[in-house]
Amino acid sequence: MKESPIISVILPTYNRAHLLSVAIKSVINQTFTNWELIIWDDGSTDNTLQVVHSIKDKRIRYFYENNRGVSYARNKAVEVSKGGYLAFLDSDDEWLFGKLEKQIQILGTYDFIDVLFSNYRNTTRGGQHTAFNSYKAVMEIMEVKRLDNAAQLITANF
Repeated sequence: MKESPIISVILPTYNRAHLLSVAIKSVINQTFTNWELIIWDDGSTDNTLQVVHSIKDKRIRYFYENNRGVSYARNKAVEVSKGGYLAFLDSDDEWLFGKLEKQIQILGTYDFIDVLFSNYRNTTRGGQHTAFNSYKAVMEIMEVKRLDNAAQLITANF
């Protein structure tokens, strides 16, 4: 019997064929390799299927269903997932190299963590960048405790 993946990467998509290969390749290029990538095509009418089939990796699972919305697509992908952890990636995003490995290390070190997220860099078409920690108002209501050089524990301070 084949071993289940540790992480199921959930990637819903709808008419984003022009961006999809970047998202897929950012998963394939991760240093942590025990994952499955579930691409749930939410009724695309562009060449999404051809983009997915042009990338050869046995860890990729593709599903197509008529358009019902991104929440439906995410939930259906979760239903068919086999991994012990879920990771969510939008079809217009890409992950930085080593993201999954770092997150698996943190989850292995701190067994009390149930949900883990990472900082992000939002790049606009004009080339401007913002990150989660740049949102001062959000950070002001958080209580942050440094766990180590790679992780911080964030709790609401309501």
